[in-house]
Amino acid sequence: MHAAGLLAVERHGRHRYYRLACPHLGTLTELLAQLAPRRPVRSLRGARAASGLSLARTCYDHLAGDIGVAVCESLQTLRVITISDGRVGLGHRHDDLLTKQLGVDLHAFRGDRRRPDARLCLDWTARRHHLAGALGAALTHRLVELGWLHRHPSTRALAITSNGWAGFETYFGITKEQLAEDVIRLPA
Repeated sequence: MHAAGLLAVERHGRHRYYRLACPHLGTLTELLAQLAPRRPVRSLRGARAASGLSLARTCYDHLAGDIGVAVCESLQTLRVITISDGRVGLGHRHDDLLTKQLGVDLHAFRGDRRRPDARLCLDWTARRHHLAGALGAALTHRLVELGWLHRHPSTRALAITSNGWAGFETYFGITKEQLAEDVIRLPA
């Protein structure tokens, strides 16, 4: 893959670190993942793990799963973010909701210039977009700090606490019942 120009390599001493050669390859990989058939769950443990990952999990350092998709859509409806031609911008209400009401520190996550402030990331379970970039990471970090989400020590799955459900309803208009209905209506 390196010889074909798909991977770039960085050498640090005797170690080599590989990454995708360009951001378009990440997008391509996500599109190919959409075509891959889902593997059937064959055990109760597997079903519980899949259910937990489907509801809420981290995707790298940002919120994903059904709740991540719902938050992204809610942020757009509330005009906190704008989405045009697949590009995400900060809407005129971002400072009010995110900074003043929720206390999200976006500046702490903007240090890496290779990372966009906000971008869409295709969710592999919901097959719709969730929010990534510095904004997605800052928001997820803050929701964990607020106690809305609890990280599982050995997986990417996140548990939504009772305070979390109350907060999602208050600030984002997302209820457990509405989320369950949306998930049921999604194509397999």
